[in-house]
Amino acid sequence: MAFSEQELVTIRQTMLDKARQCAISVGVKLTSLEVITETSNIAKGSFYRFFPSKELLYLEVLKGIEQETYKAAGEAIQSENALPAFEVASKMTLSACKHLHTSGVVPFIKKDVQYLLSRLPAEERKAHDEQYKANILALLKAAGLQPKCSFDLAVATIQLLVLTVLHWDRIGGLYQQEVIETVIRGTCRELFD
Repeated sequence: MAFSEQELVTIRQTMLDKARQCAISVGVKLTSLEVITETSNIAKGSFYRFFPSKELLYLEVLKGIEQETYKAAGEAIQSENALPAFEVASKMTLSACKHLHTSGVVPFIKKDVQYLLSRLPAEERKAHDEQYKANILALLKAAGLQPKCSFDLAVATIQLLVLTVLHWDRIGGLYQQEVIETVIRGTCRELFD
């Protein structure tokens, strides 16, 4: 079946939306290509016109989530020029964490991202990792942040802070928000002047 350019764009987006929904609700492993293609109103064989593999479909889902997260972090500091550098970095990092937490994607990240990345070709994994780091670096530089340490160490530390969102449910209690803010602010104070 031949698709128009608009149909190709619409079907691809429908597939990404359904894959994201399935990743969050049941996980990558339990989502079949049939589920994705049926809800996209295409034959199973047509899947490969859009994505070379199920793993690369989910990599696109992950990239979309990451782009939303970078956007949330960047928007958090657009009008914060007067704050000290560590406060700007704290605000960006906390916004990224809150975005991940409230968008409902934590189950996907927790259950499936490591599995997904392990199933990708080495060059895809490497390219994704480099782009992930480059995006964080771009956010830091766009905010005018100069770390006390190397940018590599600052980026790796920000990555670790953002990944703490996977364990927020373990903190619980009355002090959850305060604990998270204390860890992020304290770390950012160590990294930035």
